[in-house]
Amino acid sequence: MRNVMNNITLVTRIDELASKRQKWERGTYKASNEELCALLDECYSLFTQVRVDRDLIKRVARLLTERELPFRTSTSLATRIVLLVFGDCGNRKYSYARVLTIAAEEKREGESMLTFVNNAGGIENLRRRQAAGQTSQQLNEQLCEYANVQLKSGQALIDSIGMVDELMPSTESVYQYSIALVRHDKGKKGSIVYASKNGTLVKAALIIAAKALRSKQLADQANAKRSEQKVTRTKVIEKIAA
Repeated sequence: MRNVMNNITLVTRIDELASKRQKWERGTYKASNEELCALLDECYSLFTQVRVDRDLIKRVARLLTERELPFRTSTSLATRIVLLVFGDCGNRKYSYARVLTIAAEEKREGESMLTFVNNAGGIENLRRRQAAGQTSQQLNEQLCEYANVQLKSGQALIDSIGMVDELMPSTESVYQYSIALVRHDKGKKGSIVYASKNGTLVKAALIIAAKALRSKQLADQANAKRSEQKVTRTKVIEKIAA
């Protein structure tokens, strides 16, 4: 049965991987592509577990601060994990993070990281391309479309607000959304103080929404799988005890 990760085991696991990285860098595994890929494979496993758990994601951020490793709010989770394991290794951190994010989308179950990296033409080749061979523009368009589909049928935060001219979407946009700047007044009251139909701003918001929606979807799927496994274990125990 797979161990359940928590804040304590997360820190322990990161320290174990960082120790392996130090051993590799000191020369034991220097210039060994196999050992680097083995380490990245373990980082990948960690990444896929952390990214579906908001508490673990927050713990990663706190750990970076505690260890005085530089990062921004826009720094991806994959890059944050690489920073914790490899330290501030310059541009290599982006290459390694790219391997993790593309592997999360494309690596087949049971396929080793070494095989995956070699089949993709190496780490540097993975760094230069987007997941599934997409350009950055294609990926953003895909994210916008995903958010558009989800938000069309999703539950509204606030229903049926009055649409003044400033809030009306651009007639030239394929996405029927506009951007509102909401001022917090008192308690649970707020006011829309500025609105924009700028296509660049709308797309940026849709991309952010898509990433958040996908993260929630992954978390929901992980929770459902854990619940299913719990029910299965209970049934097995009851069958044995019968």
